[in-house]
Amino acid sequence: MTSAYILVAAILLLGGLIAALGDRLGSKVGKARLRLFNMRPRQTATFITVLTGTTIAALTLGILFALSESLRQGIFELDEIKRRRRHLKADLEQVRHQKNLVEQELEKTRVKQGEVDRRLEEINQKFQQARAKLRTVSAQANALRADVKSLLQEKQKLLQQREQLKKQTTQLKVQIQQRDRQLASQEQKITQRDKIIKEKEKRLSQLERQQSSLQAVIEKRDADLRRLEIQRKKLEAINLSLQLDAENLEKYYQSYLGLRGSRIALLRGQVLAFDTIRIVDPQTAIPTIERLLQQANRVAIEETNPEKSEFKEMVVIYDRSKLQQLVKKIRDGREYVVRILSAGNYVQGENRIQVNADIEPNRQIFRKGQTIATTSFDSAETISQQDIEQRVDWLVAASHFRARRTGILGKIQVEDGSNIVLFNFMRNLKQSEEVPEKIRAVVLETTYTAGPLKLRLIAVRNGEVIFSSES
Repeated sequence: MTSAYILVAAILLLGGLIAALGDRLGSKVGKARLRLFNMRPRQTATFITVLTGTTIAALTLGILFALSESLRQGIFELDEIKRRRRHLKADLEQVRHQKNLVEQELEKTRVKQGEVDRRLEEINQKFQQARAKLRTVSAQANALRADVKSLLQEKQKLLQQREQLKKQTTQLKVQIQQRDRQLASQEQKITQRDKIIKEKEKRLSQLERQQSSLQAVIEKRDADLRRLEIQRKKLEAINLSLQLDAENLEKYYQSYLGLRGSRIALLRGQVLAFDTIRIVDPQTAIPTIERLLQQANRVAIEETNPEKSEFKEMVVIYDRSKLQQLVKKIRDGREYVVRILSAGNYVQGENRIQVNADIEPNRQIFRKGQTIATTSFDSAETISQQDIEQRVDWLVAASHFRARRTGILGKIQVEDGSNIVLFNFMRNLKQSEEVPEKIRAVVLETTYTAGPLKLRLIAVRNGEVIFSSES
């Protein structure tokens, strides 16, 4: 009931506001002498007033239909309800008519039964008369016996008819009782439908109350889901950290366990040189690749023979047929990132280093301002120095992992790559009075395959930036 009062009040208030707005708008239109659709200013003001009234009526009906299910049913389903009621009344009248017919048949049956009883009484009287005559008139005994026998047979038939009539009367009474029950059932259905309508109205108010309580439950579940999401991200961070630790251990053992008892100087797949190349003139393709091989040769000599001061000797071996294939791939005028990789593990003192070339189109990987990794904090927890270091280390490691998986080949760093930047950022986290909800790793500038990828760490709370690795 309260919601109905609120609805009426809201409609009246909205109608008044729109009417005032329409009147003000019409006045301004009249004063400004505006013209719409080539109409005169007065006609334009009248049109604005009519449009405002139409808007009031449309909004009123829209609000009533949107907020009152009973009103929608009353307007759109009223004819259907009346039609059903007329059909029910017609069925009721038909049942009553059938009841009257059955009662008339029952009355006729009762009349026939009375006639049979009278005839039976008459036969009994005749039988008594016949017996009297039998005692007085012996000469007519045989004839009277025959008459008595025929009368007895007729009496038997009449008795049978009487029994049949009794059975028919019982059946008719049963039928009348069934029709009475049907009538009672129809009336009960009508009563039940009226009760259902009232119950639906009550249920509507109950559902409105339940809606508010369900909204509170939904909000609580959303909070639970957010907590579960935070826990899931923590587990993913732990899993990623374990993967990175496993990769570091593998590199560690490969570095210190030599193939022939010496320390490994070059690892399989280690990048010896890489550069971004765009071949416009096909004649410059081979010199460009050879220059890159010279850089790889210098790095290979520095790693395998650090005591040498001359780098004129060519220790890098690259198949010429593969060189021709590489030239065919990169001379289409597009920009490529070419890497020279060690083909195997080589120890110190090696004089022949087999290398392979790897090419990738220098395509855009990340756009400026894109978030590539995020870690969250629980506002209720106490953050220790160790927690801060672990979260920031995980965020940086996750950024490296995603960048490598998406194709970044160059250097990956936070801001200018200085450790002081991370130290200052972690110090700000520890000294901050407000615990950030999350820390995001954001791309500082548009990055291509060749890199470098520069990141900025941003601490966020309630959608606002508290501080960043820049500050």
